[in-house]
Amino acid sequence: MNPWVGLLVLALGGVILVTAVVWAAVRLAPRLFGGGGWTALAIRYPAPPADGAPEFVRITVQLGAVRYRRLVSAWVDDAGLRLVVRFPRRTAVKLPWQELHPIGPARIDLATPGHEIAVGAPVLAVLRLPAPLWQAVTDHLRGSPCG
Repeated sequence: MNPWVGLLVLALGGVILVTAVVWAAVRLAPRLFGGGGWTALAIRYPAPPADGAPEFVRITVQLGAVRYRRLVSAWVDDAGLRLVVRFPRRTAVKLPWQELHPIGPARIDLATPGHEIAVGAPVLAVLRLPAPLWQAVTDHLRGSPCG
């Protein structure tokens, strides 16, 4: 047998092994080390079933670097801000008012003005909310103990 064939098979096996290890690390690291983004919010702030229709439908919300463009529904009530991402399906979160800390004005994209808000203390996530939703949030933050 030609020695180059054995070397080629060995190299190909090495490439497949390295690819499998990298893929597994990328897929499993968030689960092993606590995750982030929407998963972290859903673990810390699970939402009860919704009462009635959402006040804001098909809005754009940014969580960290991920922008959910026209995929979020939101409810604003005395207990907090409830957010649901419709696609890809995510667990609903209910953010209590005392966990929301305004940062300042920010743009979600070039055409969408909004406001940046930190969630949790220490900060678990940073959300960017569109202006109409932010207005509803500030009305409740002013009346809450944290506002």
